[in-house]
Amino acid sequence: MKNYIFVAMIAICHQRYIATVEQIVATIPVSNSSTTILIVQGDIVQQPVDAIVNAANSTLIGGAGVALAIQKAAGEKEFKAYIKKHYPKGCPTGTACIMPSLNLAKGRIAWIINAVGPHGRNENRAQLIKSVYRESLNFSQDEQYHITSIAFPAISADIFGYDLEESAPHVIEEVFAWIKQNPHVLREIRFVFFHDAKKAAIYEKEIELYVTGKRGLQNLNRDLSLIDRIK
Repeated sequence: MKNYIFVAMIAICHQRYIATVEQIVATIPVSNSSTTILIVQGDIVQQPVDAIVNAANSTLIGGAGVALAIQKAAGEKEFKAYIKKHYPKGCPTGTACIMPSLNLAKGRIAWIINAVGPHGRNENRAQLIKSVYRESLNFSQDEQYHITSIAFPAISADIFGYDLEESAPHVIEEVFAWIKQNPHVLREIRFVFFHDAKKAAIYEKEIELYVTGKRGLQNLNRDLSLIDRIK
């Protein structure tokens, strides 16, 4: 019996360790602003930020992955009750809505931003993914929320079927454009991937391409190639 208890205690400690350990893959101070971007491998509900973004479906309830993890951490019953009372019709694709963090308020996180990203087959997915990140960031402009730091998951990835290598350039372009327009609103923006080195690497590479101007050069070369094909 003692052996079983000992093994169980090890298992519990191991699960807690997995849930809390994180790795900061990259730290990028954004020039001419007060904002630093961090790429993190870790658990979004453990982030030391004022607001976390939920990769939600249009009903804002249910789902899997990040959405389910956030609802469980906030309290599933409380979460569902709040949504049914304040957002009974959910939110349209490409928009975001904010709510208190409920049980997550026991830590630092004060707000959950439910962001409804597009599915990978949506013809307007590029504009919609930009819109949902922009709307999520815009809540930090409202002084009533006191948001100085925010953590994003990979919205529309995985079950939504929007390939991360396709969506990442649009996300990074929109986030940097927002920072340029609002250089001193946010102290920190985190892109958090649940212990996924591949996704973190995609974002790290995309930010490097954007900051160095190579992304624009790649787009130019692609456009010129298309023109050549048309000719």
